[in-house]
Amino acid sequence: MNIVSESPSLLSVILVPLKSFKSAKSRLREVLDDKQVEALARKLAQNVLVAVQPRLTFVVCDNDEVAQFATRCGVGVLRTTSGSLNGDVTEAYRQMSRFDQVVIVHGD
Repeated sequence: MNIVSESPSLLSVILVPLKSFKSAKSRLREVLDDKQVEALARKLAQNVLVAVQPRLTFVVCDNDEVAQFATRCGVGVLRTTSGSLNGDVTEAYRQMSRFDQVVIVHGD
């Protein structure tokens, strides 16, 4: 019996919560300058967004720059207002009730 092929298709979505690139990776700022850290945060996030393609994906954020980045990467944007990354994930998750499966993927 092949369980995978006999299972109904799950409606899945991937959520990638991202902080502002200007505040991401604060511990690295001790050894790298701000521009290097921001570039690294963007590259890590871009690699994650490429890796999850072609799945339905939304970046969860509260920042215009990150929202524009997500749009350029070809994924959806879920704007949140909680003020914290964990709060943003919780807020976004609650909006995903129509999906059978919600996968939270770190942006790095």
